[in-house]
Amino acid sequence: MPIDSRFVNIGYPAPSFQLPTVSGEMISLEKYQGQKNVVLVFLRGFL
Repeated sequence: MPIDSRFVNIGYPAPSFQLPTVSGEMISLEKYQGQKNVVLVFLRGFL
């Protein structure tokens, strides 16, 4: 289910999601729940 970015504000918790890593392994944001900081980086593609 797509998340509407208009409802995701800076400083607020991100919605839960699951995405594949570059090696094909699925990873979820919930895996890092309770960690002090989590940085999310989304790249458009690889050169």
